[in-house]
Amino acid sequence: MLQVKVKPLGWVTLFLAFGTLTSLVSLRVFSPRTTVVLSASEKSDKSAGSLPSATNAALSQYVTISATSSLVQSAISSGDSGGIYNRMNKEGTLVGTVKEVIKRDENRSVTLLFEGGEISAVAMDDELPLFPDLVALTGRKVMVTGEFRTGDNGKPQIRLMEPSHIKVVVP
Repeated sequence: MLQVKVKPLGWVTLFLAFGTLTSLVSLRVFSPRTTVVLSASEKSDKSAGSLPSATNAALSQYVTISATSSLVQSAISSGDSGGIYNRMNKEGTLVGTVKEVIKRDENRSVTLLFEGGEISAVAMDDELPLFPDLVALTGRKVMVTGEFRTGDNGKPQIRLMEPSHIKVVVP
């Protein structure tokens, strides 16, 4: 029979080591993982012709709209916080440049963050298969339509339910 003799402080050390190890493992396994996919600064000076063909293919699946269109001209700018807050809990249209696209693994969502403001557009797990590659919108001016509401973080957001809610604005 194997006997292990442990001094009184040895048990405390062993217990603390085991507790620390399990807490580190649980933090790693259960902590929310956020992956920033691509920011506008990484893509800022690239024209459509210099983007990879996969990105061009993804962009071609979105409807485009002219920047001179009356729909674009009458939409709320992503930097107009007053206009955004006036549209809360109502349908509306927002125009802005996507500065960053974030994939969140913990709730399987994709968030589009806009330049000049604190508003975002979110596609949740159920709707994600409907959308072409949302990362391709990074650095692009888009028009987003939907209900302006308060997101989980307390900031304004628009929930994207279908691809027709996003249009790429072209000159």
